[in-house]
Amino acid sequence: MHSSNDDLDIYVKDVALLPLTLRRLPLQSFKIVMKPGVQTIREAIDQANWSTIWVQLTVLVLTASVVEYLFYLVSALLQHLSVFESFWSFQKQTSVALNVLMMPLFALVSIVVLHWMARLLRGQGAFLVMLYTNLLFQVPLLLLTIIISSILLKGETWLIIARNTVLFAIQLYIAVLQVFTLRAVHGLSPRRAVTGVLLLIVLFLPLALLFGVIIL
Repeated sequence: MHSSNDDLDIYVKDVALLPLTLRRLPLQSFKIVMKPGVQTIREAIDQANWSTIWVQLTVLVLTASVVEYLFYLVSALLQHLSVFESFWSFQKQTSVALNVLMMPLFALVSIVVLHWMARLLRGQGAFLVMLYTNLLFQVPLLLLTIIISSILLKGETWLIIARNTVLFAIQLYIAVLQVFTLRAVHGLSPRRAVTGVLLLIVLFLPLALLFGVIIL
């Protein structure tokens, strides 16, 4: 019979088998979100690679799917449906699938557009680094967005207002982190970095509103 210490040792050994960049990934994301700044993002630039980017996107899609299903399962159980019935009912919810797929796609498109705006503003950064550093904070914050949207999907008017306020604050925080990213990756001045993000917001605001209507 294995002890808890034996299980912990096995877990540590399994984690140690992962590449160093993957082991650092959660800590880098946490550090950028909790301690934002140009220097913090610069420290993560050297870890940028395509394999890590695919891991980030996979984690985003899979975790979002699990979160959506868990909240749907709770809602179904409250309606006295069995787990089996809720699973088949969940598969028919095209809006949920659209939400899970469109959110990372929307994030990717916005990063691409922001990168080329930075280029127009005489930025010198590489797209690989731009994509990697943006995903470091966008993946956890987008997952937080999905959780909050699921928890407060229905309710009183004040709950809806509270949810929208929190979601707006998250998007605003993402915009602030994007300013830091433009400065760290592309070497833009604060004014040009803010200009690039504001142009992105103006360009994507109609699409964001349409996206919000579709998923809600």
